[in-house]
Amino acid sequence: MECGKPIRIVLYSHDAVGLGHLRRNLALSYSLSRGLSRSVTGLLISGNHHAGRLSRPDHWDLLVLPGYEKLGGSYHSRQLVMPLEELAALRAKIIASALEAFEPDILIVDKHPAGLQGELLPALKTLTTTRLVLGLRDILDAPETALAQWYASGSHQAVREYYHRIWIYSDPRIHSPFDSGELPEELRAISDFTGYLAKGRRTLGEPDSATKNQWGRQFLTFVGAGSDGFPVAQAAVRARVPTGYQHLVCTGPDMAAEDVAALRLMVSSPAISVTSFIEHAATRIAYAAGLLTMGGYNTLCEALATDTPTLVVPRRSPRLEQQIRAQVLAECGLIDICPIEQISPAFVGDWLERCSARRVVRSRIDLDGLQHVPALASSLLTTKEGTADATDIAHRICAENLSQAV
Repeated sequence: MECGKPIRIVLYSHDAVGLGHLRRNLALSYSLSRGLSRSVTGLLISGNHHAGRLSRPDHWDLLVLPGYEKLGGSYHSRQLVMPLEELAALRAKIIASALEAFEPDILIVDKHPAGLQGELLPALKTLTTTRLVLGLRDILDAPETALAQWYASGSHQAVREYYHRIWIYSDPRIHSPFDSGELPEELRAISDFTGYLAKGRRTLGEPDSATKNQWGRQFLTFVGAGSDGFPVAQAAVRARVPTGYQHLVCTGPDMAAEDVAALRLMVSSPAISVTSFIEHAATRIAYAAGLLTMGGYNTLCEALATDTPTLVVPRRSPRLEQQIRAQVLAECGLIDICPIEQISPAFVGDWLERCSARRVVRSRIDLDGLQHVPALASSLLTTKEGTADATDIAHRICAENLSQAV
């Protein structure tokens, strides 16, 4: 890499369902742009058709792939009329062409080391000078399911052949996929725990006092992208709101139009309103009276970075990831939890009443992953240029930060 030339970074996520993978990569793009010592230019490769609605750092652009959707546990083309095999081949050619032309210094891949349907493999075989990183959320799935899928999908082979490091966006004192059995133990040697990607997410900045007072009298409900969030949103719009407070329920962009219409008809109080999108969600959560949400990684990271009371109603299918995450965090006293089978307007109303004057101290957990990641990225670049001990330095920095959080 030439001295003075911007560092080129690509962040890939397959994005067949929801916004989680893309939102995690967007948080990383801001972190890397701020935290590296040289200027950064980057490309976000995503299969999410809502990607253009979300802000990104200066000098970053989007490559939005023809999309997948998941129906009945199987992947299908979202819009194009073509068989799954043809869509996979089309996406693979687009990705390979983009990476060949852009020549990134670092490629960070979210969750799927081979890409969905193996779409990254043609490109990975040609990236001889790019440093490859696999990024994994804290929890993958129930251990036996996660490990079986790891081998069945070709992930293990792809990591062994192509990847330099694995970044796990978690605090191992809270949850380790090695200790739980979700990942093969032999991968521990090339893995780094970054801490949760919580503090330092892009925010609106300090609002004025009038806005802070308004937001402080408001409860929020988020159900992710919304495709399976109707039961939680329904309980929220029918729950009583404490006197003097408002409740804003966000359906997400993927909730079915008929479900959104049904929710609006259920609203029986002027204190409750329904919207499909809330800009600057992290800032709004920080000042809210309370948050009701499902158990996705990104929203919970935004909540953990604050002292806002949070009630989590995790989904239980198609995987147990959210259920496990919520249970672990609840056992640490960081959130409240309600099984999705038990959520009701009465339960939500009682919780809103209890938490309206309450804040939550969330210490003894490393929430600074977005501050740690640039050091790890820098070590990869330095190692690439010949300083072999740089990776050890970055790993020691992360270890010291973890110990200081205890």
